[in-house]
Amino acid sequence: MVAGRCALVVEQDPGVRAAVRDVLLGRGWAVHAVSSRAEGYDLMDRVAPALLFLDDPARLAARRLVRLDPPGAPDVVLAEDVRPDRVRAWLEEVL
Repeated sequence: MVAGRCALVVEQDPGVRAAVRDVLLGRGWAVHAVSSRAEGYDLMDRVAPALLFLDDPARLAARRLVRLDPPGAPDVVLAEDVRPDRVRAWLEEVL
């Protein structure tokens, strides 16, 4: 596990949520995965994630990977196919 590194995955689709969780766990992250924004907001303060994966409300069917640590790191957006296998391949590329 990456020392002190926690990721929060907020994703309604259980297949995508599992794919993201598996990739992050494989990279040594502690992962908290939830299915709603309300659950995500509840966890934010308690787990202080360094990485956040969630849908992008500004783009239909897009997902966003937000690096909260270090502060100001650029977000990465997946704006195309969000099938679990595609999300897994995208994460392998950007992490």
